[in-house]
Amino acid sequence: MYETDIPSIKVNFGNDGEHLIQPIGIQFPAKYSYGTVERLPVILSWASTVHKMQGCTVDYAVVYLGSRTFAAGQAYVALSRVKSPNGLQVEELDCSKLTDITPCNTDALAEMDRKQAHMPT
Repeated sequence: MYETDIPSIKVNFGNDGEHLIQPIGIQFPAKYSYGTVERLPVILSWASTVHKMQGCTVDYAVVYLGSRTFAAGQAYVALSRVKSPNGLQVEELDCSKLTDITPCNTDALAEMDRKQAHMPT
């Protein structure tokens, strides 16, 4: 292996296991011969929290909706960031996180009722 050689990388895909990604060589015509470029066949991607994605729209997303989903409305925000259902992949769906969440803050509702009772009609 030379200093300029690209090493292979090992990627852990969770349930799908670890995979070794090998560099590929691409040959192209040059002025007097052929040139070769080696590169890793990977696509850049990134991770973000649901709170950080609020207000953003993306083409594709992998959304975790398992037991660590904790804030009210977090699942809704995560699911509504994608332009179409075809670009959405849901990981570890915990349905209780979607159905057991109170739709709004009960203290806020009580305060609104209290203020509305004191408003002139």
